[in-house]
Amino acid sequence: MIELVKSGKLKIDQESHTWGEEPDKIECELYLRNLGDIEVAGDVVFSVTLDSSGLEEKWLKALVRISREELIAFIKRHEPSPRLNAIHAYLQRGEILPEGKSFEPVIPDSSVESYRVCVHRSVTLSPMEGQKYVLEIELPPKFAGYLFRVKADSIFIPKQ
Repeated sequence: MIELVKSGKLKIDQESHTWGEEPDKIECELYLRNLGDIEVAGDVVFSVTLDSSGLEEKWLKALVRISREELIAFIKRHEPSPRLNAIHAYLQRGEILPEGKSFEPVIPDSSVESYRVCVHRSVTLSPMEGQKYVLEIELPPKFAGYLFRVKADSIFIPKQ
């Protein structure tokens, strides 16, 4: 038998992620810490969201590095979309984000919602202990670059 516990005692101290060579993969490296005063051992559920309200600067820079000219030609050949319009706006501003923003905004499109997925990892953490975990996430087509967020949602702990 297992017990579902909200993860209030687990904290992500640091998170970094890289977009894979393949556009449908992302790798997230995070450091998870047990803030409680007892050992935690069980299956943590990480909630991952790719928020379609914006594109990450890191992803845009990598995209432009591949080939600026090919990217512009691709945008001209394809039907306009909020995502392509955002990429085009970034290029038109000279690869600079809008003032006061840390991402390139995407004008909302009711046909593209944010993508959410849960990833499970088995953990054992002593009180105040932190460990590094790597999450590899496969994405559906056309979700690469959207704003990435991850949180430790809950943990399944075997009942004694």
